[in-house]
Amino acid sequence: EYDCELIRQIPRIGATMKPYEDFDARWTIKNRSAYTWTITSAKLSYANGTRMHKYDDSYPVKHSVRLGDEVDLVIDMLAPSEPGRYSTSWVLTNSTRTACILTTTIYVVK
Repeated sequence: EYDCELIRQIPRIGATMKPYEDFDARWTIKNRSAYTWTITSAKLSYANGTRMHKYDDSYPVKHSVRLGDEVDLVIDMLAPSEPGRYSTSWVLTNSTRTACILTTTIYVVK
């Protein structure tokens, strides 16, 4: 089974940002699957929602993550220019199987 547990998330869901504010979406997750996530098999990829990320649509995990181990997944982001509610979702896959879906939702205020 492929599974992960969300330990921490920054910014918290519903955090407020200023237009064009630079921030990192950071998820600390624990591997709850029976498989080790390796740099050659596991990656975090943009799935849907507002494209707030500044660079690539996909990133490999930085090191192997065994059952019970935790890893920080960080994406460099930029808040949109207009006020409103914005969400973006990323999927962690190991080979072709989904381990978890991670979402960030922010509010842009002037």
